[in-house]
Amino acid sequence: MGIEWLPVTQKLSFRKFIEQSDLLEELKYDFNETAELRHTETHGPFAFNYYKNVLERNSKRYWALGHLLEQYIYELLEKVCKLQKVYIPPESDKEPRSFFFMSERALSNHHSALLVLLQDHGVFRAGQWSQQAIIHHGLQQIPWKSDTMYQTALQAHYDVIVLNPSDNFVDQQTRKEWKELNTKC
Repeated sequence: MGIEWLPVTQKLSFRKFIEQSDLLEELKYDFNETAELRHTETHGPFAFNYYKNVLERNSKRYWALGHLLEQYIYELLEKVCKLQKVYIPPESDKEPRSFFFMSERALSNHHSALLVLLQDHGVFRAGQWSQQAIIHHGLQQIPWKSDTMYQTALQAHYDVIVLNPSDNFVDQQTRKEWKELNTKC
């Protein structure tokens, strides 16, 4: 399969995000050796209908998994791709703010090529083209693995910026709901 980045991702365990979330019993998932999201006991794929025919609770559980995947992908962008997380506006404690990722000299190196990546709108966040694809088909769907554009661009000495425009629409109410969901599903 040739996924050289896999040993690095295994060191950066997705499981630790679940353990820190208080959802350990409801989300017994981690990425296996082939980068597929699997149940830690049954080794089966993600099951949406965990609570038999309780759509709202299953939806909240799926949303929570998506949020944890988002945080995991951000860590991989920083630690595997060596991209910096840049907040905008840079110094704001009171107003909502967002962020994007970039290579160290992306905005200052005028002699290098620049690759700017922009995902689709909706629930997609920086570094993801589809949460559903990650959940059902694994990390192979991520554009930063060794044989894809991020790594190729970085190896060719391009500078990289990964935009995060969908995060601009996340309001404080959504962040509050996530914190509440994080303590119970």
